[in-house]
Amino acid sequence: MRIVLGTSSATVDKETSTVKELIAEAFVSTGEFLVGDYLPWLSLLDTKKKSRMKALKEQMSSYLQKQIEEHHNQNDKSADFMTLMLQSPEIGSNDLAGLQLEKLLQDMIAGGTDTSAITVEWALAELLKHPDLMAKAQEELDNVLGRKSQVQGGHLPKLEYLAAVIKETLRLHPPGPLLIHETTQNCQLKNVFVPQKTLAFINLYALGRDESTWVDPLKFDPNRFIDKKNDGCGHDFGDYLPFGAGRRGCPGMHLALTVVSVTLASLLYGFNWKMPDGMSFEHLDMSEGAGFTIPRALPLKLVPLPR
Repeated sequence: MRIVLGTSSATVDKETSTVKELIAEAFVSTGEFLVGDYLPWLSLLDTKKKSRMKALKEQMSSYLQKQIEEHHNQNDKSADFMTLMLQSPEIGSNDLAGLQLEKLLQDMIAGGTDTSAITVEWALAELLKHPDLMAKAQEELDNVLGRKSQVQGGHLPKLEYLAAVIKETLRLHPPGPLLIHETTQNCQLKNVFVPQKTLAFINLYALGRDESTWVDPLKFDPNRFIDKKNDGCGHDFGDYLPFGAGRRGCPGMHLALTVVSVTLASLLYGFNWKMPDGMSFEHLDMSEGAGFTIPRALPLKLVPLPR
């Protein structure tokens, strides 16, 4: 939120905390089962859930409209995303473009908040379950940064193993397990007729665990991404699509990877970790939670030890 709305707007006050709670609730609600999605004639049974989702949408819209109005009225030269967009002639004085800006801000906040945090949490949990891999990641950080530095974006191109850890985390634990598209016209997919406005779900979770593609797919092994060639789509994820692909690919992919990489690198570089109450990492629960994203079923509770 700090990147999108600026430091003054992203201060952790009551209103901002409420918005974060709305986003968390929206991700859980979106992933819940709705009878009407499968049996349209029973959609009346979903009225209560749909009403709550509508209320969440209206609260988020009200918050963003307030932020847009405040940015319109302020005279500072903030370099946050919203200010830069409002300075564009196509958006600053155009009501339709302003509505599009609201939706874009909503996508960036909702799509970049929960998913990035989930990825960092899963990556740290997997490394803690595999201390040899943790040691390798920390050794690389020490070799690149020394022991008296701070992780910066400029270090990332040299952190090959860290990048592999994040790719392997996204393979096993995609924060968005389903890639959803809608057909714009009638089409034929092999021998199957697909009518216009059909929702198509691409199962990214299954792609990342496909035994015909991956050797020992349930094993957390970052080495499978070392020296892996670029897939020709502008990134080197190879046989899975954590950010989608093509024109409908995630517009925040590079920002998300930078945020996740710098955050995880800082946690590994600055601290060693242990579980509370003398517990062993061998017993770390790796169960998955429910929702539109796939968080851990139980929060990752750790004790940081400065290195």
